Amino acid sequence: TSESVGSSWLPPTLAEVTTSLDGLGFDQVIDASYEQYLLRFPEVLTHYGLASQLGVRNDLLNDYSEEYLAETRTIESLILEKLQAYDRSALTPTQQLTYDVCAWYWDDIVRSQEFADLDYLVNHFYITSRDWSTFDLLTVVHPLSSTRDVEDYMARLGQVEIQFDQLIDRIS
Repeated sequence: TSESVGSSWLPPTLAEVTTSLDGLGFDQVIDASYEQYLLRFPEVLTHYGLASQLGVRNDLLNDYSEEYLAETRTIESLILEKLQAYDRSALTPTQQLTYDVCAWYWDDIVRSQEFADLDYLVNHFYITSRDWSTFDLLTVVHPLSSTRDVEDYMARLGQVEIQFDQLIDRIS
C-alpha cells in the first residue's frame, strides 16, 4: 500500500474496509463506507477539515501508485455491492432516499473506472491537476497553527518526492 515517510497512520486497506463494514445495519454501512473511502484520500481530509474528526493526523499525501489506485477501485466496487445487497423496499422512506442517492453516487464512481487511464494527472487546470492540488495543499490549505500542524507538514514534505514519482510513473 502507501509508502509513508514519517506518518502516524495509513489509509484503510481493502481487508480493513471489508471488515469494518461487515455486520453493520444500513445506516451504519452508509456512514462507515464513506468514512473509510475518505480515509483513502488524506489530502481531502485536510481540505474538508475532517482529519481530527476521523481520528487521524494531517501528515499524509494521497497515494497515486497504480497498486493503491487499483485497491481503491476494488473498494469502490465493494461499497456498491454492499449497498446493492440491501432490499430497498424493506427500508424506510428516508433510507430509500439515502439508498437512491448513494446507489447513484457509487454506481457513477464504479462506472467511471473504465476511464481511469484517461485521467489527465498533470495539466494546466488547477482543479483537476494532481501537482497543483498538492501545491495548494502545502501553500494554502494545510493548517500551521500548532506544533503538531508543523510536524504533520514536515511529514508531508518528506512524501512529495514519492508522490511525484508515482505521478511520473503513471504518465510515462
